[in-house]
Amino acid sequence: MRFAIIGFLVLVMGAAVKAHIHFIRLALLAAMGLAGMWMMHKLAQDWHKISSSRPAKPAAMAGKLLGLWKRSLPDEHVDAYVEESLTDFYKFDEILRQDRSTCARKMICQIAATPENQLNQVEKNLLKLLSPTEHFGENVAKNIFRKAMDLGRSKKDVKACHAEYKKCRFNTRQMFKLFTSFM
Repeated sequence: MRFAIIGFLVLVMGAAVKAHIHFIRLALLAAMGLAGMWMMHKLAQDWHKISSSRPAKPAAMAGKLLGLWKRSLPDEHVDAYVEESLTDFYKFDEILRQDRSTCARKMICQIAATPENQLNQVEKNLLKLLSPTEHFGENVAKNIFRKAMDLGRSKKDVKACHAEYKKCRFNTRQMFKLFTSFM
């Protein structure tokens, strides 16, 4: 009988310990669930404050519907700003100074040698930037890039670019991957 009582007490104690462990897990899950719900509640309150802080006026609503924005600029101001920023941004002499292996010139030559229907928008924009009709600053370095572009357009063969710019070991796709990895 004594062994039966001890065995029963061991079973009860084992069940209590196992139930205790499950209760701790249940309590932790409940606490984390409540914390998550509280965070969502605070996020919803913040969103409501942000979205309702400015009452919508009829004119603003109409502007949003028509695509007009409060801070839009007239076209002549935009053109002047673009012209000014491009002359400051595209410093061809600095690009040439950094391009000792002539890879930038080779890339421009290869892009110009490629048929236009095979070019992506970035490549088309590069050629447009160098075209004589665009006046985003004139200097000797830009003319060197134009010569590379003219070589590609006249030869219409990427191999001519490889022959002219032998120092650079990369092709256009590899150079684009290198450039985009730094952006």
